[in-house]
Order: sequence, then C-alpha cells, then structure tokens
Amino acid sequence: MSNKFANPSYTIAAGTAISGIADRARAIEVACGRVWLTIQGDLNDYWLQAGETFHLPAGRLVVIEADRQASLIEFAPARPAMRDATALRLQAA
Repeated sequence: MSNKFANPSYTIAAGTAISGIADRARAIEVACGRVWLTIQGDLNDYWLQAGETFHLPAGRLVVIEADRQASLIEFAPARPAMRDATALRLQAA
C-alpha cells in the first residue's frame, strides 16, 4: 500500500473513505466537517470534528471516513506535545 498521506490535505466526500499507511508520524487536523478514524492495532475508533487534531502513528494502516458531509483534513509533521490519542475515545454519534 502506498503512502496515501503524502499530500498536505484531502477533501473526503460524505460517506466515503481514504486509507493508507503513513511513512512517518503525522498530525491530522479536521479543517471542516467530521470524520471517523480507525488505526490498525488500536482497539478504539475515534470521531474528530472541525478544529480537532490527532496524532497518526507511522507504519500502521489508517482509515478515515467523512460523516454526513464532505470533510477537509490537513496533515502536518507530528509534534511531541500533541494530545495523546487516548483522550479522544469513540463517543456515540
């Protein structure tokens, strides 16, 4: 599988998903909309809304799906002070 997350941003149509394996740790920020995120080997799934940021690990399959509207996500290099993934447990929609 290729590094799907090499581009700085993606627009994901409502109800569709993108997936890939990042070659290095990345930060994802939802600029617009709401997405569901799942990471290979992580027992939890996550919902992120506009303005929220999440740390994606390197070398693991990640699936990101837009909810009921198109969503814009942006990628940046991960920062050491980024909020821990356990802070964003799956919540009922």
